[in-house]
Formats: sequence, structure tokens, C-alpha cells
Amino acid sequence: MPLAFPRLVQDGCEVTSNCAKYNCVAWAANVTHQCWWPDGQPHHYWPEGCPLEETVAGFEAVFIGKLGYERAANADLESGFEKVALYVNPNDIPLHMARQLEDGNWTSKCGVTWDLTHYSLDSLRGGANDYGNPKYIYRRPTAQAK
Repeated sequence: MPLAFPRLVQDGCEVTSNCAKYNCVAWAANVTHQCWWPDGQPHHYWPEGCPLEETVAGFEAVFIGKLGYERAANADLESGFEKVALYVNPNDIPLHMARQLEDGNWTSKCGVTWDLTHYSLDSLRGGANDYGNPKYIYRRPTAQAK
């Protein structure tokens, strides 16, 4: 799997699990029992009241409107906050999400297969499975900070 992302080979990563019950968006939201995607497919969940559209606004309706995130200035580790990143293609269409771990590394679900710890958001750019640009970063207070 890491070979599909040449930067992962260079930057390093750790495969942490292989479970097909969820995808990257669910994993970013800390959900491990269903796939989240705004395409209206019966096997995909999308929070009620959020637009069923593959747009930044649609994803922000979920992560900002429903899950309590706000736009962050950067992807740096920030005490008291958890962060997620939204990857988009050159047309600003969402392709992937990642979640920051407590140590500042990132975790991603690649499709519905591997969970990875990667050390840079840029590790998933380029190659056969290019996930786009990690352009949008969101943060919310951690449970301990609330």
C-alpha cells in the first residue's frame, strides 16, 4: 500500500490496522463503524441536514456545523486542540481527510483498507493514488480542554 504513495516511502509511515468498516472521513471524525461520504449511496452515511455534495462547503457543514471544528491557521500541533485536514483536488473537490494524533503525526484511512500513521500531510500527495492538496485545516478543543 505505501508504494502507491511515493512520498510515504520517502517520509515513512506505519500501517496501524486493516478494517473495511469505515473510510477516511469517518476515521477523521473518530467513527469506526460506518463509511461517511456525501454521495447518497445507501451504504454511506452523511449527517442529517448537511448537503449531499462533494464540496468544501458540504464537508464544512459536517465538521464545522455538526462536529464543532473551526478553520485553523495551520497544521502545527496545538496544545488543547485536535485537528483534521481536508485534501482537495485542483478544482477544490474533496478527496481525502486525515486526523492529527496527539504527538503531531497524522493518521489516515486509505479507502476502506489501511489505517496509516504518516509524519507529514504531504506524504499522501502524488503517485497513483494522489489524494490532492491538504488545503483546509480545522481544529476544535480536545475533550480535556473543554
